[in-house]
Amino acid sequence: MRINGDEERSLAGAGIASSQATTAPLDPKSSSWPQLVGMLGTDAGEALARALPGADVVLIPEGAAVTMDYRLNRVRIFVTDRSESGTVVRAPARG
Repeated sequence: MRINGDEERSLAGAGIASSQATTAPLDPKSSSWPQLVGMLGTDAGEALARALPGADVVLIPEGAAVTMDYRLNRVRIFVTDRSESGTVVRAPARG
């Protein structure tokens, strides 16, 4: 998972609490996941990375500039701030 274009890094074993993690499995055929709104961005990213192996999951601060190209293997997660403690502010979606 990447944070706004930073180098890819694994969150596994990073000691990040998953107290808000979704309990229902995420549908990998879906194009968006509204049930992740309100979660910590890192928790949402981990859930999506498990549901979509090989996907390019990216945390992006709300209001940041993004490219307009559409890629099915990319999922953007918009969070309240750049830090890992940012909260998901809109449904993560492919693109």
